[in-house]
Amino acid sequence: MAVAGFVRSGPHDDGVPRHCFTFDGSLPVFTAHPDGGSTFAQLDVMTLKRYTAAIESGLGSVVDRLSPAVIHANHFWLFALSAARTGRPVIVTIHGSELPYLGDPRWREKLMPLTRAPNVTLLANSRYTADQLRQQLQTNVAVEVLPFGPPATMIREGPAPRTCMVLFCGKLTQIKEVDVLLRAAAIYESRLPEVRTVICGDGPEGVALRHLAENLELKGCIFRGTIPHDEVVELMWEAAVYVSPCRVEGLGLAPLEACSQGVPVIAAAGGAHLETIHSSEMGALFEPGDSRSLASQVIAAISTGWRGRMADACRNTIRGPFNIERHVAALLSRYRQIT
Repeated sequence: MAVAGFVRSGPHDDGVPRHCFTFDGSLPVFTAHPDGGSTFAQLDVMTLKRYTAAIESGLGSVVDRLSPAVIHANHFWLFALSAARTGRPVIVTIHGSELPYLGDPRWREKLMPLTRAPNVTLLANSRYTADQLRQQLQTNVAVEVLPFGPPATMIREGPAPRTCMVLFCGKLTQIKEVDVLLRAAAIYESRLPEVRTVICGDGPEGVALRHLAENLELKGCIFRGTIPHDEVVELMWEAAVYVSPCRVEGLGLAPLEACSQGVPVIAAAGGAHLETIHSSEMGALFEPGDSRSLASQVIAAISTGWRGRMADACRNTIRGPFNIERHVAALLSRYRQIT
């Protein structure tokens, strides 16, 4: 196995060789990201052509050198399109962040060949993502759902700590709807003044969200910014409840990581949350955008000790369908089937 793309080349700790494509400029991203450059929507025609040429050249070189039995492309996007043109068997995993672009007829027409190529197998991380792809493409294309999640080895046992922390981790972008959490905090702080609301991550909405917290006069709201993943996991272990306000998550890895720590999740009733937060024994769903509904769930979670009685059910959902080990085993099976 080898990894190719806009990645660091050379040896890695996992022993898998990386083959790096070169691109003169900041790498574009699907949605605004603190570590990314322009979004694809912001690219001019010439930059997009240079980016596409870099993929075609880099992938062609790697395929000639390695002669892979199968190419696995992440995202229903330009890399997958180039991979399909090689004639090799291709698996494309659709994550969801690329799908809004398919609302533009120009992108839809460009990528539509992926749905007709006989050498391409489409996988999605959730039923929601698969349905969104079909809606955007306006065609009933075959897509297999293959969810993933954190490593099962990430599951942490032990008695739940006594805590009054409400946690969110992710990009601070409009689509994540962190403002809904802050407005809910203004409500639940008045009932439970000891509660802390911790926000991990950064992004283009960071400044506006900090101003909103000030205007709401939140006493217990802490913005941690971008921190190492091991510190994020430790915060999850210390949390009473994890909140995911986004209504259009393609999967939502952070809520599942919280579950691995035995932390119940309160999530907007939309997107893949309807699949992952599938039981009232592991948290609750609230009406998207409704801060009052979210606040009442947080008050119930902390006042009645959800963390203590829901921890096992949360961990069990990671032992079940939502872990990376199960995902990898299923992928290996697909590789064998198409080669």
